[in-house]
Amino acid sequence: MRTFILALLMLLSLPAAGEIFTATGTAPVVNGNVADARNKAVEEALRQALLQSGARISTEQSARNGRLTIHNIRLSSDSQIRRYSVVEQKEHGDYIEVTVKADIFNKAGVCKGKQFAKTLTPLLFSYDEGQADNSERQLHDFNRELTRQFHSRLLNSKDTFSTKPWIDQAYRIDLRSVENETGDAREQLRHLARLTDSQYLLLGSIRDIGFGEKEDDGLFSVFSSKEIRNISFSVYLVDGYTGELVFAKNYADSAEWKYDKRDRVDLRGDRFWKTAYGQKISSLITAAAAEVTREAMCQKLRAYIVRVDGGRYHINAGEKNHVKAGDTFELELSANFRDSQRHQRLNTNAASGTYIVEKVTPDGAVLVRDPKTRGESNIQIGDLARAK
Repeated sequence: MRTFILALLMLLSLPAAGEIFTATGTAPVVNGNVADARNKAVEEALRQALLQSGARISTEQSARNGRLTIHNIRLSSDSQIRRYSVVEQKEHGDYIEVTVKADIFNKAGVCKGKQFAKTLTPLLFSYDEGQADNSERQLHDFNRELTRQFHSRLLNSKDTFSTKPWIDQAYRIDLRSVENETGDAREQLRHLARLTDSQYLLLGSIRDIGFGEKEDDGLFSVFSSKEIRNISFSVYLVDGYTGELVFAKNYADSAEWKYDKRDRVDLRGDRFWKTAYGQKISSLITAAAAEVTREAMCQKLRAYIVRVDGGRYHINAGEKNHVKAGDTFELELSANFRDSQRHQRLNTNAASGTYIVEKVTPDGAVLVRDPKTRGESNIQIGDLARAK
């Protein structure tokens, strides 16, 4: 724990300039050890601050009892913490919450795409075969709560995403074909992206929320065996313009299930999320949301041309995407075609010229051609604009 924090504070070779980030972390108090919980909460808060700064993260995985388990989150060395301070600490009985301010220096600089927020819409997580039945075993509507939790995390990534309300409707999307980039799922996803004005769609599938083998406590295991419950879900980030898969990963672990079979479990209540199982799910959601954010962070902002008015081109990205007057875009001529497998795909070709943002509204912007460049004359609704 302390090694992690000390590793983040290697300050001697860092330049003076940094940026201040504020973040909050929580941790459960185990066996009355408040000091250890505070350290863990500070670690989580510093991790969140690093993610806000644009630090890249990756997860280490290992196999345990035949299951893929995430056991550590690694942060890249692109961002380093020069100093930090705990500005607030709250004790809520069995868990601690701390808020830190951290001075972070990004050695790699800021990628070009980072200045814009990409529009994203999460879709309701689906169940793998048999998992809907497992959900009824005290995890009723777990797919909705998991989607809501992801949506909450992504709402906090305002620098990367302009997150729209999640769609509380089940779509029959073959996620296996999305992963293999086959079938008609690609066109279905492109259609949903158009309906929601989204550059990205977030999809997920619940792979396993069943019970595992019981763990015993040694000599008195007959009386004190622990019920273990699994958690496994896959997350997919899809480019809404092409229907292509940008990111896919499975997250899996297990933890003690403390509820009696007669107990009613409230997934929206704090009690559940303070349990070992709730904390494990929360940790996996945080890791997954952070990796999704990292994947999209440096991608260039793209938007549809939704109206052509003489020499003015209206796009579906605006102030919510951090677009400002004077920003420059390139245009892409787009056309649909079918490949040799009869799957519909999108083809784009860069149009000549540079286009400048003349006017911005919360949800859109108007582009005009830079008079210093030669532009295309056949730009149409449905073509794309890409931030330079």
